[in-house]
Amino acid sequence: MLILVLLIAYVTKKQMKYEKISWLRLAIIPAYSLIMLVVSFDWELRSLLNLAILIVCAYCIAALQVSGVKVKTAHSKGQQIVEMRTGMKYMYGWFAVVIIIIISEYASGELESSRALREELMKEMVPYIVFSKGTDNWMLWAITGLTSLFFVIMLMRKHPAVHAVLFNKMNRYRK
Repeated sequence: MLILVLLIAYVTKKQMKYEKISWLRLAIIPAYSLIMLVVSFDWELRSLLNLAILIVCAYCIAALQVSGVKVKTAHSKGQQIVEMRTGMKYMYGWFAVVIIIIISEYASGELESSRALREELMKEMVPYIVFSKGTDNWMLWAITGLTSLFFVIMLMRKHPAVHAVLFNKMNRYRK
């Protein structure tokens, strides 16, 4: 439990600092999550209705998260440097995502003990655990991927410098 508390403190502190725009954070993770959603999705009417609800939730959460983002730009050696600080609203959004995941796992019967709850919280705090161990809970992939996707889209619309940096990085990899 101490490790979980320390992780929460570390992640919260990290959100208050400006960091360079990360291609991994803003593009790769949402893309991977959405691919895993398509692969693990249960193509039934009830699942489609649940997905529609998750889409609305993800959009609202992403709007909350973007409203607190601060972006600063600087020029160094003829290159534009863009940094962002996500802030507490970003943390509140991910707290909402964790709550939705816990509710969905409890409703599906996957979350039965306090140990399972701790493991789920660890998955959310340390994303590479989910990516390395994997999960077949399509709701986890849906809320994570859709929230991240909407966050990136709204962030690029609100801060054109973020859009420019992401697409400049993408064009650099194509060469």
